[in-house]
Amino acid sequence: MESACLSSSECAKDECCVLSMQRYSIPSCLKLRALGESCRPGNEPTSSLTVSYPSNDTVELKDVYMNLCDCSPELTCNHGTCESRP
Repeated sequence: MESACLSSSECAKDECCVLSMQRYSIPSCLKLRALGESCRPGNEPTSSLTVSYPSNDTVELKDVYMNLCDCSPELTCNHGTCESRP
Protein backbone atom coordinates (compact mmCIF):
# COMPACT_ATOMS: atom_id res chain seq x y z
CA MET A 1 0.00 0.00 0.00
CA GLU A 2 1.36 3.42 -0.95
CA SER A 3 1.57 6.10 1.70
CA ALA A 4 1.99 9.84 1.16
CA CYS A 5 5.37 11.39 2.02
CA LEU A 6 7.30 14.66 2.00
CA SER A 7 10.74 13.02 2.15
CA SER A 8 12.28 9.58 1.65
CA SER A 9 13.10 9.58 5.39
CA GLU A 10 9.35 9.09 6.02
CA CYS A 11 9.35 5.83 4.03
CA ALA A 12 10.35 2.30 5.07
CA LYS A 13 13.99 1.23 4.71
CA ASP A 14 13.26 -0.54 1.41
CA GLU A 15 11.28 2.39 -0.05
CA CYS A 16 11.79 5.94 -1.28
CA CYS A 17 9.50 8.93 -1.74
CA VAL A 18 8.51 9.37 -5.40
CA LEU A 19 6.71 12.19 -7.18
CA SER A 20 5.21 11.12 -10.48
CA MET A 21 5.20 13.46 -13.45
CA GLN A 22 1.39 13.54 -13.57
CA ARG A 23 -0.08 16.95 -12.89
CA TYR A 24 -0.90 17.49 -9.19
CA SER A 25 0.41 14.09 -8.18
CA ILE A 26 0.92 13.37 -4.49
CA PRO A 27 4.34 11.99 -3.53
CA SER A 28 4.15 8.40 -2.29
CA CYS A 29 6.46 5.84 -0.72
CA LEU A 30 7.31 3.15 -3.28
CA LYS A 31 9.59 0.10 -3.15
CA LEU A 32 13.20 0.44 -4.27
CA ARG A 33 13.74 -1.13 -7.69
CA ALA A 34 14.54 -4.87 -7.70
CA LEU A 35 16.79 -7.05 -9.82
CA GLY A 36 15.74 -6.85 -13.48
CA GLU A 37 13.43 -3.87 -13.03
CA SER A 38 13.85 -0.71 -15.07
CA CYS A 39 15.77 2.22 -13.60
CA ARG A 40 17.16 5.61 -14.57
CA PRO A 41 20.96 5.89 -14.64
CA GLY A 42 22.09 8.79 -12.47
CA ASN A 43 18.70 8.99 -10.76
CA GLU A 44 19.26 11.38 -7.85
CA PRO A 45 16.71 12.68 -5.34
CA THR A 46 15.84 16.36 -5.38
CA SER A 47 17.54 18.38 -2.65
CA SER A 48 14.50 20.63 -2.28
CA LEU A 49 11.34 21.09 -4.34
CA THR A 50 8.14 23.08 -3.84
CA VAL A 51 4.96 21.81 -5.47
CA SER A 52 1.62 23.63 -5.71
CA TYR A 53 -1.90 22.27 -5.95
CA PRO A 54 -5.19 23.77 -7.26
CA SER A 55 -6.34 24.32 -3.66
CA ASN A 56 -3.49 26.88 -3.37
CA ASP A 57 -1.64 24.55 -0.99
CA THR A 58 2.10 24.39 -1.45
CA VAL A 59 4.25 21.57 -0.14
CA GLU A 60 8.00 21.50 0.43
CA LEU A 61 9.59 18.21 -0.62
CA LYS A 62 13.11 17.03 0.19
CA ASP A 63 15.04 13.94 -0.90
CA VAL A 64 12.26 12.94 -3.32
CA TYR A 65 12.80 10.96 -6.54
CA MET A 66 11.02 11.70 -9.81
CA ASN A 67 8.99 8.82 -11.31
CA LEU A 68 11.11 5.91 -9.98
CA CYS A 69 13.02 4.92 -6.89
CA ASP A 70 16.66 4.04 -7.28
CA CYS A 71 17.76 0.38 -7.34
CA SER A 72 18.09 -1.46 -4.01
CA PRO A 73 21.52 -0.79 -2.40
CA GLU A 74 22.96 -4.18 -3.43
CA LEU A 75 22.13 -3.44 -7.09
CA THR A 76 23.35 -0.96 -9.66
CA CYS A 77 21.54 0.71 -12.56
CA ASN A 78 23.21 -0.42 -15.78
CA HIS A 79 21.75 0.68 -19.14
CA GLY A 80 18.31 1.19 -17.57
CA THR A 81 18.09 -2.14 -15.69
CA CYS A 82 18.83 -2.95 -12.03
CA GLU A 83 21.64 -5.50 -12.00
CA SER A 84 23.83 -7.20 -9.40
CA ARG A 85 26.96 -5.25 -8.53
CA PRO A 86 30.12 -6.70 -10.10
